[in-house]
Amino acid sequence: MDDQAAVQAAQLLFDARAGRRPPLAALPDECAPQTVADAHRIQEALAALFRDSARAMKVSVKDGVVQHGLILASRILTSPALLPRKTTRLCGVEAEIAFRLDKALPKRAAPYSRDEVAEAVTTLVAIEIVDTGLALPDVPALHKTADFLVNGGLVTGTERADWREFDLTALEAVLVVNGQETKRQTGGFAAGHPLEPAIALINDLAANAAVPAGFVITTGSFTGLDFVAPGDTVKVEFVGFGEAEITFEG
Repeated sequence: MDDQAAVQAAQLLFDARAGRRPPLAALPDECAPQTVADAHRIQEALAALFRDSARAMKVSVKDGVVQHGLILASRILTSPALLPRKTTRLCGVEAEIAFRLDKALPKRAAPYSRDEVAEAVTTLVAIEIVDTGLALPDVPALHKTADFLVNGGLVTGTERADWREFDLTALEAVLVVNGQETKRQTGGFAAGHPLEPAIALINDLAANAAVPAGFVITTGSFTGLDFVAPGDTVKVEFVGFGEAEITFEG
């Protein structure tokens, strides 16, 4: 994929996210991503249109292939957060565990071990905000990857430096909307342990460049994807571990 095609795809997604055009069922053939690398290239062009940089990423690992979604610095919020109405087109939420690097991990060819990564990170309770310029759900997977892996932001809540004292595979996650419990699930993380996709992403990035201190990686939902409405307040609680909260401005 050349620069012109990446910018064309990014502009279409940018305009759809802003409501200047209808959501896209797919990107046109002339600028559709054919590989994960193409999709990541479109993400970079999209971030440039927002005139923003990434200070975090979401990660997805499928069949051993690492995909990331850029999370823009302006969309990383601290709980309890208020998201202005025009920031996103959709109000999607997912209960997640994220990891923040407390020290930089230098570029190197040899993969970082699980212990090396574990010693370098603090765990954050997080709410991923899901948003996209695409017409979910029936959209080609690589097109979702091109659109920041349908990310619209991240709310970070409770920090746990002592996270290794907990079994993160068995956390009980509770979703509360406007004070009413709507979902409760124990051990709902599909990848097993949330540190594993974070390790995969760190090694993918560190093969080409240092991963900086302060960088945040969110690793996937414990409760699936839920959509709420403008004006709603959402709280995610991992029982006995921590919580995060966001209000979508009405």
